[in-house]
Amino acid sequence: VGLKVAQNFQSFVPADVNGSFGHPWACKRKCARFAAGHCAFGDRCGYCHLTHTGGSTLDKRQRSMMSALTEAQQVDLLKWSLQERASTQGAFFQQVVDEFITVVEQHFRLAGDWSSGHHHQAWRSMEKALRKLDFSAPLCMLVSKSQYSPELLAAEERLRGQLHLLDEE
Repeated sequence: VGLKVAQNFQSFVPADVNGSFGHPWACKRKCARFAAGHCAFGDRCGYCHLTHTGGSTLDKRQRSMMSALTEAQQVDLLKWSLQERASTQGAFFQQVVDEFITVVEQHFRLAGDWSSGHHHQAWRSMEKALRKLDFSAPLCMLVSKSQYSPELLAAEERLRGQLHLLDEE
C-alpha cells in the first residue's frame, strides 16, 4: 500500500483509499470517522482520508436556499461552480470538466450557457457559499441530484481518474 503524507504532515494515509482517489480535486467528501480518528473501513472506505482545505457541505440555511431554486437553476449553479474553478486550473483541467458538464447537460437535458447573469440575491449568496466548498462538493451534488444515474457515475469516475493523473504529474 502506497503512503501519502497529509497536508498537515502529522499523519500518513494510504493513497489508494477508494474515496481518496482523485484528491484533492475530485475525491469523495472527507471521512468524518477518519477525522475523528477511527474509520473502521480503512482502505475500503468510500470517503476521503486526506486533508481538505474547504468545506464539503452547505449549512442548513444554504441548503434551504438551494432547495428553493428549480432543478434547472440548481444544476446551472453547480455547473457554474465547477466551470469557474476549472477555468483557473489550465486547459487540460478545463477540458476534463467540460466533458463532465456535457454529460450533465445530456442527463438533465439542459442547454449549456450557465454564464448568463443570474442577479437575484439568492443566486449571489449561493455562488458565495459554493466558492468556499471543495471542488468535489458540487461534483457530488450533481451526481446525487441525478439520483446516481449510471452515466453520471461513469462520467464522475472518468473525471476523477483524469484529474488523479493530472495531480501525479
